[in-house]
Amino acid sequence: MFPPDHHEHQEPDSTSRSQHPTLDLAALRTRFAREVLLPILRQRRRPWLRRICGSSGPAVLTMDEHRGEVTSMAVFPDGRVVSGSGDGTVTVWDPQTGVVRKMDQHQGWFTSVAVLSDGHVVLGSSDGTVKVWDPETGVAITQDQNRRGVTHVAVFPDGRVVSSSNDGTVTVWGVGLSRIVCEYRTAVIPTALAISPTDNGIVVGLSNGHLMILALEEYQ
Repeated sequence: MFPPDHHEHQEPDSTSRSQHPTLDLAALRTRFAREVLLPILRQRRRPWLRRICGSSGPAVLTMDEHRGEVTSMAVFPDGRVVSGSGDGTVTVWDPQTGVVRKMDQHQGWFTSVAVLSDGHVVLGSSDGTVKVWDPETGVAITQDQNRRGVTHVAVFPDGRVVSSSNDGTVTVWGVGLSRIVCEYRTAVIPTALAISPTDNGIVVGLSNGHLMILALEEYQ
């Protein structure tokens, strides 16, 4: 018999094939988006949004008047949006008309915003102040009784305001911040506030994970 022909074509085994890396297109697209596209969008300050549910929808409306991060928002019954920012500005934006009213004469950054039924805006700030601002006239009433930064603000249906502070206080203000109605002191930082619609009690969230409800019957 003749010896085997060493020039005869042989199929490469699986081991030799596995030594060649495969091209991961999904990973390349993700890396391109992260390292190329996102820096460009951030540099241009353009909002980026990708729809992940449904096939189509209405256009996305955007407002870019803030120079810093948006730290708090609230919505008026008529659809206007109020937003506070880390750059010390607050805006009231009407998405239907595009009109933006802005207050930028403030030193601290806004930690919380709420809206009153009369169209005024309540603002809590890192500098310890609470403001009631009229977007139509630009007039703002300021109280600085909070000893440290304000963590949250909320409003009662009758126009009273409640604020919480990093010093552990929860303060209820009269209409227009005219006076202090009552004040509570906690051993930990109150981080969130909400008003109960049934009895006007104040629901307080605390930094230790607890909740408490403050009744206000004696101050009605």
